[in-house]
Parts: sequence; structure tokens; C-alpha cells
Amino acid sequence: GANGHLGPQPCLLNEKTQVMESNMAIKKDALESAGGFLGMELFGSRHMASGEVLYLLEKLRQNNGKIAFIPQAAVIHRMGTYSRQRFLQRGYWQGVSAGALDYLLHEHSWLISIRNIIRDTAAMLILFGMTIFFYLLLNQANVMFYLVRTVRRFSLVLTEMRITGDWNRIHSWVSARKQRI
Repeated sequence: GANGHLGPQPCLLNEKTQVMESNMAIKKDALESAGGFLGMELFGSRHMASGEVLYLLEKLRQNNGKIAFIPQAAVIHRMGTYSRQRFLQRGYWQGVSAGALDYLLHEHSWLISIRNIIRDTAAMLILFGMTIFFYLLLNQANVMFYLVRTVRRFSLVLTEMRITGDWNRIHSWVSARKQRI
């Protein structure tokens, strides 16, 4: 499965462990201490966002919560068939979500935001170059692989520049949260 790299035994996850968002169980008091579940709308789109679970997990960690992986917990996720357009849309919204998640967790200064924009633009150009390379080799699987990642970086850069994403909602949520603290 998606989290197979974590092994066959239940384990506590550390802050560096990467997990795929999936079926979860969270104690009510832990959920409330982390500020609750934000919902996908804050991360870009009601239909294709990601990042809200990663945000929640980070907030749980910041509140000294423990997060466990239990490989025996079964999750069945039916997605149907994905068209190329659906893959590209998913990549786009993942980039928007990643930009919003980074802002919500770190609230970077403009200087760091500019550094991130430059870094992610360079990565986008490299990924686009790889897309063209595999297109010329007529390797369609790798073309889609790199094209989706290029689109994700492109939307991440747009989000870091505050061109895309619901920034009014994000700023009002951050302001309201600061007032509660």
C-alpha cells in the first residue's frame, strides 16, 4: 500500500515520517487541541485538495500528540479510472494545497517566500525539461509522470505568489486562530 515503507508492524511515527493521507482515527480531545479539522476548502478546492490531514497531523505533533501507524487497519479507496485531464487537475490542486499548507504551518517572511518561489520555479523548469525529453523519446508514461509534477510545481509557485488559492479565507482563518490563542 501507499504507506508500505513503514513496515508490517504498528509503530509510532516521528516528525520526519512521511505518510499518505488515508483513513484515520483521532481522539476527540486531541482533535480539539489541534484546532479541529480545517476542511479541504482552505487548501484550494472542495473537490481536489490535499494537505488538510497533513496540517492536522503537524498540529497534533506540535501539541505533543502521538501518531501511530497500524498496517492491519484496512482502507478501501475506490477512485475509478483517471483520465490525463484528471491527473493534471489533481497535480494542480496538490500544488495549491502544498502552498497553503506551507503558509499555514510556517507563515514565512517575504524573503523566504521569494527564495521558495525561485527554488520551485527552477524545479518546475527542470521537470518541464524532463517532460520534453521523454516526449521526444515517445515514452508516454514518463511524459505524464513529469508533466503532472511540472503542473504541481507551477501551481505551487502561483500559490506562493498569492495568485491562486483562497487567500482571503486563509488570512481570516489565521487571524481568528491567533485571537483565540
